[in-house]
Amino acid sequence: MKKIIASALLSSVVFAAPAFAANTPFYVGLQVGDATSILGGFQIDKMFSAEVMHSSYNSYASSLGVSGVAMLPLNVKGAPALSAFGKAGVIRTTVETPSFCVIPGLCTPSIKESSTDIGFGVGAQYDFTPQLSARLGLDFGKYKSSDLYIGAIFKF
Repeated sequence: MKKIIASALLSSVVFAAPAFAANTPFYVGLQVGDATSILGGFQIDKMFSAEVMHSSYNSYASSLGVSGVAMLPLNVKGAPALSAFGKAGVIRTTVETPSFCVIPGLCTPSIKESSTDIGFGVGAQYDFTPQLSARLGLDFGKYKSSDLYIGAIFKF
């Protein structure tokens, strides 16, 4: 259900927002895969940007991360606007396990654990227009050893 809602919201942004698009260094995005993620970024120059991302893995685990992203444009003839990227950063993951009752009065306590770890990722980005891009990537971290995703980036 969350993926359907996220797709609907992203579709409305993609179709409605180009009328408001300007040439600024800020961007937002949505990624779906093993986790559903919302991200925001600031393009420092053509090759480097900084991103903040919130990911929800399931109803018990979520993370908040800050990453630096390096883009490497691939100047392949006949394949315009294709780039490879790598990113590295810090991720704070929180896992909350709710209490569980076997019988009334015999319950386990709820547990909430957090950890801060290094994460990194690699992937490819294709720019459909100056405002709209698609990403395919793989992120690596401690909580989820690998997270394959596809995403959309909207620059405004």
